[in-house]
Amino acid sequence: MNQQSIWEKKAQAGERWNEGDARAALSVWKASGESLSAFAQRYGLTEQRLYWWRTRIAETAVPKRVSELLPVTVSSSMLSLGTCAIAIMVGDIRIEIDDPSRVTPSWLATLMSAMREGER
Repeated sequence: MNQQSIWEKKAQAGERWNEGDARAALSVWKASGESLSAFAQRYGLTEQRLYWWRTRIAETAVPKRVSELLPVTVSSSMLSLGTCAIAIMVGDIRIEIDDPSRVTPSWLATLMSAMREGER
């Protein structure tokens, strides 16, 4: 008996994928060694769907070089300020984040990367 994956069932039914479905399908495609068009044809998918998800997932991914740890120095003057939840300094630039729940880790990583690039 052929076990169909959820993303295959959704594709056949014309249903939308969530990110998990797309990641699973793209993983199967990469492992297959097929061209994107051959894979799409074999599973009855549109190439556009695969391209769209591949681009969307790539845009939301945190760049690998950003995942490095940055040196941090916490001074007693920073602890006594009490005006923000998070303060980040790169060179002379200070970024204060009052509500960390409103900032995603990927946004913060992108900001830090851009700030580090600006130092060079």
